[in-house]
Amino acid sequence: MGKWNYQSELKCRWFRLQKVLVSYPEASVFKSLFETVSKLLEEVKLSFLEEGLKIKAMDPSNVALIDVIFPREAFSEFVLEEPIEVGISMSSMLKVMKRAKRGDRFELEADEENVVIKLISSSRKKYSLRNIEVASQEIPELNLTFDAKIRMVTDPLKTILKDIGLAGSNATFEASEEEGKLIIYSEEEKKYRTEIRKDSTSVLEMNVKGTAKSTYDVLYLINILSLTKVSDSILIEFSSQSPIKTEFEVVGGGRIFYYLAPTQT
Repeated sequence: MGKWNYQSELKCRWFRLQKVLVSYPEASVFKSLFETVSKLLEEVKLSFLEEGLKIKAMDPSNVALIDVIFPREAFSEFVLEEPIEVGISMSSMLKVMKRAKRGDRFELEADEENVVIKLISSSRKKYSLRNIEVASQEIPELNLTFDAKIRMVTDPLKTILKDIGLAGSNATFEASEEEGKLIIYSEEEKKYRTEIRKDSTSVLEMNVKGTAKSTYDVLYLINILSLTKVSDSILIEFSSQSPIKTEFEVVGGGRIFYYLAPTQT
């Protein structure tokens, strides 16, 4: 029996579905991404374009927005016959991605009716899903400017998010140019407060104009816990009574943005 040839199989599979076939070297990135999306939506639309993969979706309450851009160069394989939108049930995708292990390669192949997911390492696992119709959302382009910009390593933020999730339903972010620090706190029954100073080893960059202060829903904030697994650092931007923007850079130049509107005061 001849040796298995991955490139030959890739070509054979391409002729079966003939719309899009992509391969990404680390399945755990997409596992974390879909975990976050599933907390916002039951279904999501993946747009495969000449420039790469785009996902842009807002939760039904219009509080949180996720914006994903993976350039085609981020994929080890990116074969596209023509632009296509792939609709995915999040419950079905999560069942598949629970089988993903670190080091697995993630493959997606689709046409107008079918989606095939493969998780490949020393073994190959194949799962078939339906390409479902997902209603289009009217999402306006965001044109935001921010007074506070903090880039920090993700590990301390993981701890902060877990702690504040136990402290109350809202979390306030406050940054001061004069004091050179970011304060995250809850003033509810179980009070919580932490300070991150500009000279902290966990801070890579901190730029603040004046003072910025805004409060956000903790349940939506902790949605980004899964995303802290895909990047060593996170960029946090906000202004007073404005949305907070978080940005994660992933392998190959992909970027994941998560926006959250402030609570009403």
